[in-house]
Amino acid sequence: MWLCDIGGDGTIFDGYSDSKLFKVNFTSLAKCGTIEFRQHGGTTDDSEIIMWINLLLRFCSSAITCESRAIIDLARSPRPLDTLFNRVLQNPQLTEYYKMRMGIHDPASGQYLDFETYPIFLYGTLMSASLLALVLTGDRQNLDVIHPHQQRATLPGYHRGGVLGKDYPALVPATIENTVEGILFYPRNMDDRRKLNNFEGEQYTRTTVEVVCDSGQNVEATTYVWSGETEEIAKEDWDFNEFETNRLSDWLDLFDGFEFT
Repeated sequence: MWLCDIGGDGTIFDGYSDSKLFKVNFTSLAKCGTIEFRQHGGTTDDSEIIMWINLLLRFCSSAITCESRAIIDLARSPRPLDTLFNRVLQNPQLTEYYKMRMGIHDPASGQYLDFETYPIFLYGTLMSASLLALVLTGDRQNLDVIHPHQQRATLPGYHRGGVLGKDYPALVPATIENTVEGILFYPRNMDDRRKLNNFEGEQYTRTTVEVVCDSGQNVEATTYVWSGETEEIAKEDWDFNEFETNRLSDWLDLFDGFEFT
């Protein structure tokens, strides 16, 4: 079970019409006083099993003994994960474990980002709105879900070079004179963040950076920095326009029908 599938107040999930897609469903909480949650996916990982059992015990215990309105507030909260962990469960061990699992832990600084959706700087293939829509919603035509949550931005101090022999680029630290143009995307929920993390894979390390928006505003965001050998990265800047013209259609066909989790 991924707690990051809690995306909003439990009744709205942008890009989907069925709120039952939530692994923890708060839809009936305000109306009926009940919460639905689904079973954990199959795993042999001892830590996942133990933490899941602890989470269920703590969750059910809190639901039974809670004398405040914290549980009801959970259904109406604009930040349900913050309410769940900090007001309902109040267990630091669970909070730390699931924050790392949800990908909102910054390995570079060792800090945990806020439960709120945190902007992500996209600089490669996912600058394509149709590919981003396909990854996040399963439908390349679902552009209305993507456009309101992004804006153009520039990242100073990094170089974007193509990975040798591949269609996609990598981001590596460079001099302050170097800049990378990209998209600042605001995930709608933690489900978006998890899908993007899984799409990028283990070749990249999530890193906190400061980007400059078209408005001139500096914004802190996370991005995916190359974790492999720098010799694998071309010195020339990766060309998004060339990718969009010559390779994007192949990528869309490749991932069409693939369910990202």
